[in-house]
Amino acid sequence: RDSTGTKTYFAVDEATGKVTQVDLDGMMGNIRDTLVEIPFKRTNDEIRLSGTQTFTRASTGTYVDPLDGLVKTAAVDTPRFERMADGGVGILLEGSSTNYLLHSQDFTQAAWIKNRVTVTGNTVTGPDGAVSADTITDDVTTGTHVIGQPGILPAGGQTTYYILSAGTISTAEVGIWNGTDGFVADAVFDLSTGTIVSNASGTAKIKDLGGGWYWCEVSGTGTVASDSYCYIYNGARSYTGTGTGTIHVWHGQAENLPFGSSIIPTTTAAVTRAADVCSVAVQGNAAINHTIIMDYDIFGFAGLIQGLFKYRGITVDAYYNSLGQLIVRNYGSAGNAWLSSTSTSANQKIRLAVTQNNGVESIYINGALAASVSGGGDPSYAGALDLDIGNFSLASPLFGHIRNFRIYDRALTDAEIAAA
Repeated sequence: RDSTGTKTYFAVDEATGKVTQVDLDGMMGNIRDTLVEIPFKRTNDEIRLSGTQTFTRASTGTYVDPLDGLVKTAAVDTPRFERMADGGVGILLEGSSTNYLLHSQDFTQAAWIKNRVTVTGNTVTGPDGAVSADTITDDVTTGTHVIGQPGILPAGGQTTYYILSAGTISTAEVGIWNGTDGFVADAVFDLSTGTIVSNASGTAKIKDLGGGWYWCEVSGTGTVASDSYCYIYNGARSYTGTGTGTIHVWHGQAENLPFGSSIIPTTTAAVTRAADVCSVAVQGNAAINHTIIMDYDIFGFAGLIQGLFKYRGITVDAYYNSLGQLIVRNYGSAGNAWLSSTSTSANQKIRLAVTQNNGVESIYINGALAASVSGGGDPSYAGALDLDIGNFSLASPLFGHIRNFRIYDRALTDAEIAAA
């Protein structure tokens, strides 16, 4: 349901990646259904949609289309579907974030400093399928051949990434720097093999976008505002140029997160992408004994609380705390029972199952029992508002993907959880 009250549902064929609009009001299936529509409950060995679903995002948002691999833009209040870490398709859910780099897809603009390089606009086909990417060419002098924007990234968790492809030179360096901390984060990327050559400070990630394009990302913590830079790297950061050494660049992003989020295009000012909000009515989706199962991946952990699900207004939820620990809580008739597990990793598909069975709560990670506790008693749903998916009290959103979110009205057995 968008902000106008219109409901639109989507399903994905995982084999083909095809996304279609469907009528889910009467859709039913079995334990192995692979629907991207998130909230379900289980009745008589069937999974059936229950209640009113709501999805909103107060801005547009970009995504990588799971069918053709191109970067596209989704309208306000429209869900986005992408390939997850395991190649399956899930809904992309993110919190709000701001790209502080100006003219993020036009490197000819004066906002970009150009040291010992020239930039030619719209020379090659970019990840959007259009001739929209620019070429950076070195000059013949000795020194660093670099583009960047100084002082644009506020202090705190800092991430910058550039979407690059090889030209006549196949390596590039991406860095975050300030005069107090030096290099907050810095890495060299091989644009022919899609690998990280070196990571001198902070953390680094490279992601293949297809067509020779790579998302080259570095992250760290800056005590003051920092610069964002992208260097042509020809055996070293500083070298003698030939006037013909090139790399190609399509997008740059700098944000106050410990990892990069989806592409946020900018022009003359910084742009903020609004948070995705996905929820379902509590009625028909809550049971005393139950199982909640979901597949998800998460972009990173450091310093953020990120919700997986929460019955808003009460303490029945699952989330990652700021240390990256997975926490599952149930405040029942006998008090608060909570579990924690650290056996998860960023950028990997995880299957979480949470069961409540006559006062015993258990966590299963990828089909295996990870933790169990008793003493909380039966959960009480009195005062619950909505069931939020990929969020925690609408204040701590997940940055990642979710699929196959299911609610069962009983505790599944270990064998059923392993097979689900």
